[in-house]
Amino acid sequence: MTNLPDRANLAYLKKQAKDLIRLYRDRDPEAIARLRHALPAATGRSDEEIAALELRLPAILSRNLATLEKVVDQSLRCKAAVVSRDEREGDLRKILNFGHTVGHAIEAASDYTRYLHGEAVAIGMVVAARLSRLHAGLAEADQQRLRRLIEGAGLPTGMPDLRSMPAAEHDRFTTALNLDKKRAGDAIDFVLVPEIGRAIVRNLSFEQISAVLEQA
Repeated sequence: MTNLPDRANLAYLKKQAKDLIRLYRDRDPEAIARLRHALPAATGRSDEEIAALELRLPAILSRNLATLEKVVDQSLRCKAAVVSRDEREGDLRKILNFGHTVGHAIEAASDYTRYLHGEAVAIGMVVAARLSRLHAGLAEADQQRLRRLIEGAGLPTGMPDLRSMPAAEHDRFTTALNLDKKRAGDAIDFVLVPEIGRAIVRNLSFEQISAVLEQA
């Protein structure tokens, strides 16, 4: 997205949100997946905000538009604040990419035919939470909490089986993971959460990521 002044940036995001909420109301599958994956994607928020999302989840999934609009508005303000503070996609803005590194690779593996974007990113967030526990000190209880939030949103959490994946799909997955735009040198810039409410960017090797993928 083009970097816009704060007010215009927020207005642009609000228009996107209104379109997404309308599609969600009309049961558009892609809109449902995108809005649902936006819930656990709020890992950079405070513990209190995550708790509020957990309480509101039933109302959101039942299409209570008033509740949904409140949650989306909070998400947009958070995103706009990050974008305005970091217009060149430095470490701060990369926080918005939680779960996307593996999510993009999952999408690419099936040539964008098997998973909706929100579904692939949800699986990527589960992987990122596991990596956060191993390499950023995320507590096991918080890792499981994020997984429950994703499951509660009706999104998939299991990685495709890389060992039984057709060769062509496996090659696309590996290529996408290695060529991800967040790659840095011989490592990959991976967004991790050392605790609920805080996100960091850590360089992880392909081998470190693969070790977790094989266990997923």
